[in-house]
Parts: sequence; C-alpha cells; structure tokens
Amino acid sequence: MASNYGKQFEKNIETSCKKQNILFERYKDNGKFGFGNQTRFSSKNPCDGHIFYKSNLFYVELKSSKTGSISFNQPPDIKKENAVPSIKPHQVKALIERSVYSNVYSGLIVWFPMKSINNINCFYIDINIFYGWTKTCNKKSMNIKDANKIGISISSRKLKVNYVYDIENVLNNILEGQNNGNK
Repeated sequence: MASNYGKQFEKNIETSCKKQNILFERYKDNGKFGFGNQTRFSSKNPCDGHIFYKSNLFYVELKSSKTGSISFNQPPDIKKENAVPSIKPHQVKALIERSVYSNVYSGLIVWFPMKSINNINCFYIDINIFYGWTKTCNKKSMNIKDANKIGISISSRKLKVNYVYDIENVLNNILEGQNNGNK
C-alpha cells in the first residue's frame, strides 16, 4: 500500500465505482497560497466528490485512519498550532445542507486499514446520523467500533496491494433505508 493511505483509498473508491459502472466524480484538491504557517488563503471544497447512481446523487467525504481514529471538533493543539480535525466543520455543514434535497444523500465513507470488525473495515455514515452522534458521544474522534455502530458496512476485497469496494451494494442499502422511511 502506498505511504499516503488517504490518497490510495480515494483512488480505490474511484476505481471500484468505475468497475461497477457507477459515476464517481472527485473534486480537485484546492491549491493553497503561501507556505507552511504563512498560508494566507485556501479555498474549501464541500467534500471529496459525488457519486451518481440510479437517479440519486451521493455527496461523500472520504476519510482513512492508520491510527484507528478519525478526529472531529478538535480544537487546535497547543503543541501543534496547525492541528485540525480530520472531518472539518465546513465539510459537515456543506454535507448537511446538501442532504435536504430529494434524491440527494450525504455522508462519510471511512476506512480503518489497520483494524476490522468481522473482516469489515470500511463504512458509510449518513452525515445527519454522524452529526447527531457527535452531539451526544462526548468524544473528539471516531474509532472503528463507533463507525460500525452508526454506519453501514462496505465490503471489500483485497487485491495484491489495493482494495475493491462493493459500492453498488452500499448504495442500494442506503436507498432501501430511504424507501423504508429512514431518510
């Protein structure tokens, strides 16, 4: 696996969608002006991209964690002045704003490459469920047990190096949940 797990995860999701004839469009990473602590401007994407499937639009933010947890609502650390949460407040807000429209879904796809529960280490978490959970959990990060509790598992198959994810199945599960009145 490449040294940058996050970028490889994003590429694996993109490849998995393509193999399943599902449109995934990744938003380009925005450029930053300035260097290091001198960064003066950085535009913010609402999320990593969107998936179009069966006349439905899914906005997704992709996150991975080698450490076993994904941070949110994390105040800057005194020792690390530029510490920011993995899931940023503007991303949560943007995903929630998009989720109110018909046939539009918003959520996180999180991957824990070093851990698994019943051989599952990837989950889709609806943004509204995630947001509600953050308000009651008294935590600043989410681990795989949390993701398993509030998310929908995404099965995967490991190739020699990369993974193939069953995106079609999880999208169908989301749509079935909506048909059962869960949106």
